[in-house]
Amino acid sequence: MRKLRLRAAVLTLLLLCASGGFFYLGAQAFTTFLPPRTAVVDISKVFEEYQKQIDKSGELKAAVEKTTRLLDTLKEGIAIKEEELKSIKQESPTYVKILSEALELKRKFREAQKQGTADIAKQQTDIIKVIRAEISKEIETVATAKELDLVLEKAVTAEVQRGAGFHWKIIHFSKPEYDITKEVTDRLNQRYKRG
Repeated sequence: MRKLRLRAAVLTLLLLCASGGFFYLGAQAFTTFLPPRTAVVDISKVFEEYQKQIDKSGELKAAVEKTTRLLDTLKEGIAIKEEELKSIKQESPTYVKILSEALELKRKFREAQKQGTADIAKQQTDIIKVIRAEISKEIETVATAKELDLVLEKAVTAEVQRGAGFHWKIIHFSKPEYDITKEVTDRLNQRYKRG
């Protein structure tokens, strides 16, 4: 019976020591918390300085100019037909012919305006979608390479109305070594030049 009591006492003592050790280790885990490794990035700046975006914006501008030239040509044709109609009597067969030509030009104008606007909007949406994906992937690549836990957006840019907007800082200060904006932009531009 004594041996049993001695074994129970030793076992109890070992369990108390083990639980005290686990308690101590658990407490240490909470006191040695390390903050996440973070970085900041200004996506709007990356977007503005990405050469692919600059090139695609040029292509988009060319498409807008082409559509504008087509619409201007059609408008000019409509104006000429309407001027011709003023000098012709309404009863003449020529009047009916020119009137139908003017109506056809107006139909073509509306169709070209609608189609041109839709094509340009789709092209712009496609460009932004591709570039956003590339920027996000590059940020992820840089974050993985630097073993970062968190990448925060440095600022937000919003357009209030066409051509007028604001750039609002979310992160008001960070040390330059935490800003990966230039690195992301440079990597994107290098990859774009190679491609």
